[in-house]
Amino acid sequence: MYSTAVLPAALVPWVLDRAYAFGDVEVSLHVVPVPNRDAVNKLTRKYTEAASQYELEVVRGGHITNRPELERKMAEAENVRQAIQFGYDRMYYCCLLFAVSSSSPDELEARCQAFENLMAGAGIRVQALEYWQDRGIHHLLPLGILPPHAARWQY
Repeated sequence: MYSTAVLPAALVPWVLDRAYAFGDVEVSLHVVPVPNRDAVNKLTRKYTEAASQYELEVVRGGHITNRPELERKMAEAENVRQAIQFGYDRMYYCCLLFAVSSSSPDELEARCQAFENLMAGAGIRVQALEYWQDRGIHHLLPLGILPPHAARWQY
């Protein structure tokens, strides 16, 4: 069992196609809306961090090369925050669960290693659900149960 937290923008269709083509892999996608208050607070924090870094590096004579990136981060955080505040947009948590199966423990170990390499090649870091397999399998079933690390991701 593996889980990963990805942004929906980072989840491209060919990644899931690769997982299905790998064979004997069950996939479950959980998308949960973030309360607007929490989303606005997180985006305000991101804006403040970028503005502080901008102040430290650019205004006080630091690395001028970071200026466009910091300005872009500040503008992006502010635009998304305003869109959420005014009700034009929503923020979501996205979690993928993968279950790799095989007929023998040795083959399972090899398939898990190959699956981790496949996902790493797609730029997605999967996390093995060691000692959480029983919970993970319940989340793969269409029962509406939240993923194992839901508390950590504030679902």
